[in-house]
Amino acid sequence: MKRFGLLGVFVGSQDFDLAIAYDIVGAMEIATNYRYIVKTEGIRGGNARIEGTRIGVHDIVGLLQNGETIESMPNCFPDITRAQIYECLAYYEDHRGEIDLLIARQMAESAQ
Repeated sequence: MKRFGLLGVFVGSQDFDLAIAYDIVGAMEIATNYRYIVKTEGIRGGNARIEGTRIGVHDIVGLLQNGETIESMPNCFPDITRAQIYECLAYYEDHRGEIDLLIARQMAESAQ
């Protein structure tokens, strides 16, 4: 019996859907070693972001560096959880150079 995935593509006996491997724009999500953090070509420049959102790790860290608190973050982004915020901080701890550069670029763009 032929099985069709969410996108209507024949997947044979393989137990997966293309919708899991590809997002709506067809770009491959690159898994990270973090539960809530992904990188996707063509979304937010391929930079680390919270899965299922367009919120970049650098967005969260930048707000925290500019006076927001973990407790006030839901006011900025009501759809993310504290666990996702802490995961952004864990990613930042392991990738400071990458995230600091993105924050600096974002600050420079907003100053213009």
